[in-house]
Amino acid sequence: MANISSQTLFLTTSPRTPEKMIPEIELLIRHFNGEVWNKDTQVKFMQVLREE
Repeated sequence: MANISSQTLFLTTSPRTPEKMIPEIELLIRHFNGEVWNKDTQVKFMQVLREE
């Protein structure tokens, strides 16, 4: 059985394979083309990814 003894959570990021990246790049272009990439647009992008 796994035992977690701290408050730190370790999560993996999404795989960086071409099959995964190409649709994400298309979403970036469709929703954020011309926008300044900052903390707010990163949060918005994660929301778009979650909805897809």
